[in-house]
Formats: sequence, C-alpha cells, structure tokens
Amino acid sequence: MFMIDRRKFIAGVGATTSTMLAAPHVARAAGAKVVVVGGGPAGATAAKYLRRADPSIEVTLIEANKDYYTCFMSNEVLSGERTLDSLKFGYGGLAKAGVKVVHDLVTGIDGAAKVVTTQSGQKFPYDRCIVAPGIDFAWGALPG
Repeated sequence: MFMIDRRKFIAGVGATTSTMLAAPHVARAAGAKVVVVGGGPAGATAAKYLRRADPSIEVTLIEANKDYYTCFMSNEVLSGERTLDSLKFGYGGLAKAGVKVVHDLVTGIDGAAKVVTTQSGQKFPYDRCIVAPGIDFAWGALPG
C-alpha cells in the first residue's frame, strides 16, 4: 500500500501548481503568433486580452467589416431611445493596443500548415488560431 504524508503531499501540490503556472509561458515563446478570425465580442475581447497579457505575442485579428454594431443595448434602438449609429464601433482601440487589424474575408484555415488565407490572397501563419465567426440566421431552416 502506498502511503503519503502531509509534507510530501503539499510539496507535490506545490510542484504541480508551479509547473502548471509556468506552462503557458513555455508554450508561448517570444515571437509567438496568434490569428483571431472574427472581430465580434468574442474575437475582439480575446485579441485585446491576449495582447495585454503578453505584449510579445503578435496578435492579428481578421474581420471582414470595418465597423462593428453591438447588439448590446439594441432594444433601446428599437424603442427610439438610441440611434443605430450609437451602437457602431471601429477597431481603432484594438490597433492602439497593439493588435494588427486586417479587414478581409477569411476563405480558409489550414490547421496542418497553421495558415489562415483571406479572399485577397493574404496568408497569415500562426502558432495558435482563435475562430470566433459569430452567428448568423438560417432563415429557411424551419418552416414558417
């Protein structure tokens, strides 16, 4: 039967915890590249906080639209309390935070080669890729 005392247990937990905390830093060596596909709430937030967490990471966000209309507070537009333009935002804040913003349509993601391709033919190599394309309605999916 294997017995462990409290001291060995605490030492083991400490070693495991320090290894887990160091692992992200080892995984993302200096010069790492992250490509984020989609500039809605999920993609923009991921890009911003990745860059903030480690400025050595090259973060590229690819979004087809030059402006983003937030759906948050959209009920106020419907009620007439706000205008649609008041929900319109650009990507300048992300660019100021050090995120490279590319306005283009992603046409392919090659996971084996780790490359994102856009409609204009640009290729973006990556170490990690975040895919956050948002949602769309399939209007004909349900009858009625």
